[in-house]
Amino acid sequence: MKFMKYKFLYPQFIIFLLLLVCVNYSFGQTNTSPYSMLGIGDIVSKNFDRSSGMGDAGISLTSYRYIYDENPASISYLSDRMLSMEVSGNFNAVSYKGESLAKNVNSSQFQVQRFVMGTKILPIWGLSFGLKQFSSSNYYFTQQQFIEGASGSYINTTHDGTGGINQVFLSNGVRLGKNLSLGARVSYLFGHMKDEKDLLNNTIVGTQLNSTVNQYYTHFYFDGGLQYHVNVSPKWQLGLGAIGSLKTTLSGNTYYSLSQGDGSTSLPSQMVDDSIIGTGKFNLPVTYGGGLSLTYDNKLTFAVDYKQEKWSDVHNSTSGFNYSFKNANQISGGIEYTKRKNEFFRNQIIPFDKYFYQLGGYYNQEYLVMKGQQISNAGISLGVGFNSFTSGLGTMFNVQLGTRGTTKNNLIRGNYFQIGVTISYQSNWIKYKFQ
Repeated sequence: MKFMKYKFLYPQFIIFLLLLVCVNYSFGQTNTSPYSMLGIGDIVSKNFDRSSGMGDAGISLTSYRYIYDENPASISYLSDRMLSMEVSGNFNAVSYKGESLAKNVNSSQFQVQRFVMGTKILPIWGLSFGLKQFSSSNYYFTQQQFIEGASGSYINTTHDGTGGINQVFLSNGVRLGKNLSLGARVSYLFGHMKDEKDLLNNTIVGTQLNSTVNQYYTHFYFDGGLQYHVNVSPKWQLGLGAIGSLKTTLSGNTYYSLSQGDGSTSLPSQMVDDSIIGTGKFNLPVTYGGGLSLTYDNKLTFAVDYKQEKWSDVHNSTSGFNYSFKNANQISGGIEYTKRKNEFFRNQIIPFDKYFYQLGGYYNQEYLVMKGQQISNAGISLGVGFNSFTSGLGTMFNVQLGTRGTTKNNLIRGNYFQIGVTISYQSNWIKYKFQ
């Protein structure tokens, strides 16, 4: 009597581990950003998935091989018995302008942003696991700091900040009938913010003082979504999507270190070494959003998303800095043309996206308000992707041109140029063998 034996493909696990090492190393490197010294740094609003070329409008979109991160309900549409893996990198070049800068400042960085893998556990149940960056902080500036008790003297002080929050997540998507799917994601957020401050005037303080504050954050984070897809005519399909998350409080210990001496000439002497000075917390807001898409003949797709984050309700501390929180609103949209063909696989005809082209745009009012100005981020995007049916490899490229911030009220505006690339791979998760 013949029976079916499952043979797992172990090379996929080797690729998975190697890519995790690359992602973890790259997360430690971030692009310079003046606003990232506030809160938990710049919260990453981009998805770095197939929706990138469409302005990140992915709440209502699905794919048989690509993993859309915005809505976990989309995982249920992956192909049966297939494993999908993606690793995404991004090159970002920024030019900063503002009256507070002596000259324009340029910064550039390539960074791996995301790794994710997904598969179907059951015909109605999809599962994905991944690691990506949730926020990043990287800044350096010099200021005149007032010293009390020193006859009204000021001292040159440098601030050097690094760090950020990473996100490990597990997403589930379940099909309920032909049209409806539900999704839920559990994430673990972890990371720290590091601020190094050097007092450079030896005349007043006697020697250079160097202080370091490390604020660690951890917590679980839950979000979910749903999608509904229906054919409204023989060639038109309507897609609806919704996402949401509850308020979450990140918390952790704060450590303080103090040393004296110029590190460029000799090893500073340690005065205080990683002493716990308290605990800190940062609240993430209630978030909700919706998306709509229309697809014609499985070739032409129009999509638009709206998302709001209720930052005005979180009541985070501003640590004495001159800024406040306001609700963040983001709208994005795009269009995609796909060259789809049918391929014969395992005695059945399956759809295959040979290539696609994308155009999109986005406008985001961020949660920071400084000197009466709410920081905004707006831009346009272009995308293109190619897939190979025989090798299972796919490549996506996207370009984004945009501007963030403003020069009003002595603030800083950054004009940026980004090139993103995603390498994807899809293959049999298991092979079937009859004995």
